Amino acid sequence: MGWWSIDHEDGGIGTKVTGMFGGDIPADVLGRAFDRIIESYEHEFGRKPYEKELIAAANFALGGYDLCVKPENVVYASTGAIGLTQPQQHGLLTKGEKTNDGP
Repeated sequence: MGWWSIDHEDGGIGTKVTGMFGGDIPADVLGRAFDRIIESYEHEFGRKPYEKELIAAANFALGGYDLCVKPENVVYASTGAIGLTQPQQHGLLTKGEKTNDGP
């Protein structure tokens, strides 16, 4: 299972470190959820959902969560290895942390 930097609006794999990440686990979990949602639309309405219906459902479901809007508290350190879970290993630190490379 791996993680990758997101530097595209559509969530695609990017080459620059942005402080935002996508990964195999979120993609797999969401893929299974979308499969179930699509099946329910096909059963109830005889069609696949429209993209806007899926976006509306995601917005509704996420409404109760306190999520980060954008990674404002991220500063960049030397690039790290993708696929590891510690922020320092992804090439970023939260403000105030230091590396051997400097502040």
